[in-house]
Amino acid sequence: HKYKKAIDLISARGIVQGYTDNTFRPDEHVKRGELLKIVMEQNYPDLKPTSCFTDVTPDLWFSKYACKAKELEIAQGYPDGSFRGGQDVAFVEALKIMQLAYDLEFSPSTDGPWYKKSVEYASTLNIIPLDTFSFGQKLTRAQMADMLARLFTYREGTLDAYLGVNRE
Repeated sequence: HKYKKAIDLISARGIVQGYTDNTFRPDEHVKRGELLKIVMEQNYPDLKPTSCFTDVTPDLWFSKYACKAKELEIAQGYPDGSFRGGQDVAFVEALKIMQLAYDLEFSPSTDGPWYKKSVEYASTLNIIPLDTFSFGQKLTRAQMADMLARLFTYREGTLDAYLGVNRE
């Protein structure tokens, strides 16, 4: 797979484990609940299941991540009070969540779409997968892995090496 390097990187760091059948399913779309588990679990490993949205009850596996993300204003629900954890996450939604969860600059745009500044900033950091063609595009698990790998290596100062860029 073209994102094998990214998948291997985040797997080796324990950020994702894949599914119980030992697959990663890179071409499947990331669900909202899955993304929050991945970004929240590293910093908050001891959360307790709870309820915080009309469709998030303590018995749902992602409830503790969704509720902590809501508390920290990393993720929001919908106007009807729901979270929709089983819904595919769009690229710009995932980008916002990652920027907020990993303390990167984020502020909604006042001129144009809410995500304009977010995308511009992420573009300057080079953390957007190259096969992202639409802001509303549903993010695959492989693209999520690439975004996370780019984000982590950027923060560590090794993004160029990860991307195979030689700036000399």
